[in-house]
Parts: sequence; structure tokens; C-alpha cells
Amino acid sequence: MRNKLIVAAAAALFGLSLSAGNAFAGTDVFNLTVTASDFQVIASGTEGSDLIYSSVSAPLNGVAPIVISQGDNVTVNVKLDQLYTIPASSDETLLVLDLTGSDASDKEVGDFTFYNGSNLVGTYDFSDGSGGALGSLAVLPSTAAISFDSFTDNFDVTELNASASFTSGYFQYIVIDKVSAAPEPSTWLLMIAGVGCGGLLLRRAKIARSFWFRDAFGA
Repeated sequence: MRNKLIVAAAAALFGLSLSAGNAFAGTDVFNLTVTASDFQVIASGTEGSDLIYSSVSAPLNGVAPIVISQGDNVTVNVKLDQLYTIPASSDETLLVLDLTGSDASDKEVGDFTFYNGSNLVGTYDFSDGSGGALGSLAVLPSTAAISFDSFTDNFDVTELNASASFTSGYFQYIVIDKVSAAPEPSTWLLMIAGVGCGGLLLRRAKIARSFWFRDAFGA
């Protein structure tokens, strides 16, 4: 009888530990670098006579495989080799950071924080989701130029259909300038959706000021 009680207690404790393990989120940290000269224009053009856009991307160096699970807090610290400036836009600037690897459907809530040395440049909140990447996308309306030599992307994984390992990443921004009265918000992205560059696929739809964006470097 005593042995049965010990076994039952051990089983209950084991079950409790599994339950607690699922309840507490993990913390995942990526310390990465970007070379300023690696920023390349991957898409640019006009949408009718209304908008001019330019999409610029650079790979993130130093991504080591980390398994990320539902509820985790993820911090991506990024250092540049020199000061870099995202030019001003007259309409909007989109900031994108994606970690790519395992195919996963997810949603994140967090913020980008940019620095010039020890000086805070700005913090930009986002709530975003994508498939096949942990995608962070902040939308900055009518922004001034941003000069920075480091930034962090900190977010909570609020929805993830399965634990996933991420092995590469990139940072991207899209500058949108309004020439005259703007068309419907989604129209300019229709052109970007079909653009491929060096195995890169862009797909996002902008609906009611909520963006979905996914870039994946072709293997």
C-alpha cells in the first residue's frame, strides 16, 4: 500500500511539473549583427501617379538555432558596424524583422527600440503575425529619418501552432512617399506582392491599417 501511494504521489508530482513547465514562458535571446553595406534595394517603383516606394533589406548575421515555443519572450539585439540612416518618408515607413526557419504560424506583440550609441532614437510598437517566420512589423506614419547603430526587437509570442527552430533572419524597411492623394491603402502592395529578388519573396496585404508581411530567402 505504501509503495502504491509513493508511486501515485510521484506520478502526481511529475504531472504537476509538466503542467508548470507549460505554464511558464521561456526567454530567448539572439545577439546579431548587420553590415551596413549589405543593405540592398530589393523592390522599388511607383503605384500609378500616387505613391513611390522603396524596399531595402539586409541579412542578420550570427543566428544560432534556438527553439521558440508558445508564450516565449524573444529579444533580438542587433548591432551595426557603422551608423545607418533610414530616410524620411512623406507617407509611411514599415520596419520589418523576420526570423526564418521552421514553418510555423504565429503572432507576436512587441516593439522595436533604436539607439545611436547610448542615445535612444525611438521605440515603435507592433502586433503582427506570419507563416514560416517570426515576423515583427511596425508601421510608422509620416516619419522623419532614423539614424541608428543598434536596435532591439523585443516581443512576446502570443500564438504559435508548434515549437519551432529559427536559423536565419533579416531586417527590412519600406519607405513610402505620397506624391498626391493616396489610393486605397492596399493598392501599392499589390505590386510588391509579385516582386522577387535573389530568391526573395515579398507578400503582404495592408488592410485597415493592419499589415501582414513575410520575406523568405530562397534556399
